[in-house]
Amino acid sequence: MSFKALENLNGKVAIITGGGHIARATAKKLSLLGANIILLVRRDLEYTQSYLDSLGIGHLALYTDVLDTQSIRQAISKIKEKYNKCDILVNTAGRSRTITVKNVHELTDEIFDEIIKTNIRGTFAVIRELHDMLHNSGDGLIVNISSTSGLRGGPSCLAYGASKAAVDLMTKTLGKALGPTIRVVAIAPGHLINPTSGALQNIQAVKNKMEQSPLSRVVHADDIASAVCSFAKDIRFATGTTLVIDGGSSI
Repeated sequence: MSFKALENLNGKVAIITGGGHIARATAKKLSLLGANIILLVRRDLEYTQSYLDSLGIGHLALYTDVLDTQSIRQAISKIKEKYNKCDILVNTAGRSRTITVKNVHELTDEIFDEIIKTNIRGTFAVIRELHDMLHNSGDGLIVNISSTSGLRGGPSCLAYGASKAAVDLMTKTLGKALGPTIRVVAIAPGHLINPTSGALQNIQAVKNKMEQSPLSRVVHADDIASAVCSFAKDIRFATGTTLVIDGGSSI
């Protein structure tokens, strides 16, 4: 593996889990750098493929449930038929609920398990099943989308914060174990203008977060996508680290 910055990502194959704002923004930016994009989604397959078609020729959307290993393997089988490689994996698929920490009785076993299984086991399962292709690339990169909720105590969903703290530790552990052929990093967004959970955005909450931010705004999906591209193209001598993108709100 060379740690020199790349001029572009021509010929690279990037697999992105999830179909939300961060996934789509990342797909767009990576495609503009020349990468072939595969989006693994659980819903809206036709819409996702249409979006990828708007980015250029050769991009692919595949149905995948990250909680179903057989589903992941079926998607990988199709990827091998078309590309037979994976250079970049971006894990954006995840779950959350708008349950504050104080409302302890609302966080049922079922909701807790759904969040923990998706965000921890689902993330790892995709990494495990794509490991060999990433290793064979010789220049593999895994980017896990974490959250500032996992870095400090806060009022948001306890299970979500705990799951993202686990993702950060997974990133450190795998970063140490999988080098030098695979780099593993995480990006921790702060408050997003478009929540990954799909919940309706609270306008007052956004205003409050903007006032708390040294840079006077909240995080956009493009901010996270740009960080992913930087790890792929420019910040190449890094592994096992979590990059916080929150405009300084967690300082």
